[in-house]
Amino acid sequence: MNHLGRGHLGGLAIMVVAVFFFELFLAGCSTAIGEVERPVSAEILKRAETEGSVRVIVELRVDRQEIRLAQDEVLRVLEGTGYRVTRRYTQIPFLGLEVSPKALRLLATSPSVLRIQEDRVGTPQEDKTP
Repeated sequence: MNHLGRGHLGGLAIMVVAVFFFELFLAGCSTAIGEVERPVSAEILKRAETEGSVRVIVELRVDRQEIRLAQDEVLRVLEGTGYRVTRRYTQIPFLGLEVSPKALRLLATSPSVLRIQEDRVGTPQEDKTP
């Protein structure tokens, strides 16, 4: 009977550990599901508010064959919000815009928009190879 009791305790310990890891997994899933990735950062929104507009690159949620149609749809939605097209890309699902805070907020809620990044002018890297 003593031998049987040890086996039962070992199985119980394994089950407790398994339940612990399962709950940990579920907690991670609910956090991942609960957290929605925002397509635009608070920093870009704030800059648009303080400066009146901001230049952005909008990544569209679309297949490569439908880039032009998706760009047209996004621009149609933005009518009357204060925006200017800075670049229409033809081979990649991106759109360059200068947008007002109102237009930026509208873009951030659009199901057609995957991500919005600030369009910054970069300085060339100095080549330091001998």
